[in-house]
Amino acid sequence: MDRIFVHPAIKRALCQDRGRAGPWLQRVRPWWGHHDHFHVRLRCPTDNVDCKEPQPLPAGEGCDASLDWWFSEDARATAAKRGPPGEGAPPMPDSCESILDEEANPKTKAP
Repeated sequence: MDRIFVHPAIKRALCQDRGRAGPWLQRVRPWWGHHDHFHVRLRCPTDNVDCKEPQPLPAGEGCDASLDWWFSEDARATAAKRGPPGEGAPPMPDSCESILDEEANPKTKAP
């Protein structure tokens, strides 16, 4: 697993309980719109040429000024400019779209 995207308040609570934290805390990242769910970013399979690795994680646990920003006036102003969740997201690669299509419309197999 590469990282977990959560609501900034979850990250802050995890940072406040550092006695139970570990190296995994760096992988927990605050992100927009995660009020009632989280996303997990997996590492790319070594044999998949279409998968693009994200930027490396910054050093440290992420319990610093970068986390404080999420609770600032600047963050609130930035959030107000953003559209609904998912709007402006990059298009899904065709290879991913085909997997979702197969899951949504499974082919029936003859017995």
